[in-house]
Amino acid sequence: MKSLPAPSSHLQFTGTILNDWFNVALALLPNGTITGALLNQTHLITNYDTFDFGDGPSADFTAIAMTLDGTLYAIFNDTVVEYDVMFFPDGTVHFNYTGVIF
Repeated sequence: MKSLPAPSSHLQFTGTILNDWFNVALALLPNGTITGALLNQTHLITNYDTFDFGDGPSADFTAIAMTLDGTLYAIFNDTVVEYDVMFFPDGTVHFNYTGVIF
């Protein structure tokens, strides 16, 4: 990931396996936005300054976590929101908003 701020209690990381070859790593920045990177087993493929979050919130997150099956959970306005991660052959990563789960 490029241009990360200095380490702080407000900087969080998570990631998941997209398929047999690709992984995505995410960083929650102090301003509540998410940046990330697509990697394979040996090197960085691309950096993402932003992501497509579909119809769901795309900023003002206060915490993030991912599961190994490609689900992103985020705290937004004191609720837990859920996204399914979609990975396309062209290297595009999209987060499909599932909804508020708590």
